[in-house]
Amino acid sequence: MAGLVITIIVLYYQNKSLDKNNQIQAVELMAAKDSAVMYKTKAGQAYFQTKAVEIEKNALKQSLEAQGFDLKQLKAEKVVWRNVESALRLELKVAGTIHTNVKDSTVQDSVPSKPPITIQKIDWTNEYLTLNGVIKNKIFDATYDYRIKINSVAEKKGKSFIVTTSLSDKQATIVSGSQLIITPTSKWYMKPWLWGVVGLVAGHYITK
Repeated sequence: MAGLVITIIVLYYQNKSLDKNNQIQAVELMAAKDSAVMYKTKAGQAYFQTKAVEIEKNALKQSLEAQGFDLKQLKAEKVVWRNVESALRLELKVAGTIHTNVKDSTVQDSVPSKPPITIQKIDWTNEYLTLNGVIKNKIFDATYDYRIKINSVAEKKGKSFIVTTSLSDKQATIVSGSQLIITPTSKWYMKPWLWGVVGLVAGHYITK
C-alpha cells in the first residue's frame, strides 16, 4: 500500500507540472498565431473567427502574460488578475473614405479691431463615425466620435474553442484576436490518469 501512495504522489506532481506547462504553451502558440479569419453570411454580413484556449486557474498568471497582458497595467485598472475568468484581446481596423461639402463661414478675429476671418466648416457622419471640424488659417481642427456594436461568442468544438465576432460597422475588420477561458483547477482525485494508476497498481497487489 505504501508503494501505491508513493507512486500516486510522484505522478501527481509530475502531471500537475506537465498539465500547466502544456496549457501555457498552448496560449503562447495561440498568441503567436492570433490572426483573424473573415467569413460572410449568405446576406453578405461579415463576421470574424479567432481562437480561444481553455486553461486552469493555476496557469492563469503565465497565460495572461503570454497572451500579452501587462499585470501591472491590469492592477492600475483595478483588475485583480487572480479573479479573471475570461480574457479577450482584439485588434480592430477601420478604413474608409469621406466625401462631404465644406461650408464657408466667418468668425470674429481675436483682435476686435481686425476684420472677421473666413473659415470652412466640416460636419460629416456615417452612423458610426461623426466628424466635426473647421479649417482656419490653413489649419484643420476637428473632433470625432466613433461607436460600433460588437457581438462575440465562444463556442466549443471538440477540444478547442472558436470565438465568432461580428461588428455593426461594415468598414471595420478584426485584424487579430485571442481569448482565454479560465476553469477551476481540477481536484487531484478527479484526474483521469490517477484512477488508471490506481487500477494498475491495485491490480498488481491483488494478483500477488
